[in-house]
Amino acid sequence: MPELWPNSGFDPAARDSAGQLLASDHLLRMWWRRPEVAPVEASCDAERALHAACSPGRRRCRCRKAG
Repeated sequence: MPELWPNSGFDPAARDSAGQLLASDHLLRMWWRRPEVAPVEASCDAERALHAACSPGRRRCRCRKAG
């Protein structure tokens, strides 16, 4: 299947047997480092702390399929 949006960031995403994207730590880390989610120069300490607390290496839950 051709990649329709090559800059979307889905390239490294793994897929399950149904073709659903899996949110791996690698994918989340890659997205979290994008400039549009990074703190900016004017960000306050609370915003920087929130960004650090939400980093992919600190995931607090693992989603499981119901069933």
